[in-house]
Amino acid sequence: MKHVMVRMKEDLFEDFDKLCKEKGYTKGGLIKSLVKKLLKEEKFEEFPEEELSAEEMKEVIAGLAEVVEKKTVKLKEIKGEL
Repeated sequence: MKHVMVRMKEDLFEDFDKLCKEKGYTKGGLIKSLVKKLLKEEKFEEFPEEELSAEEMKEVIAGLAEVVEKKTVKLKEIKGEL
């Protein structure tokens, strides 16, 4: 396990300390949670958002309906379409 030291101005530290006490967080636990959240958000920003066409949206909805209806497809059928 690696260690990190964080320096902050006194007023920022006091606010951080108060928040941790009020919410029942440890300082290290809260910092780890915030870093994980930031990293997760950064990963999703790598993929640009793209609008689906009307036809693509229909296909997505049809696929979701099949999932809800628990329709199954055999692997041989899928391989045949490839």
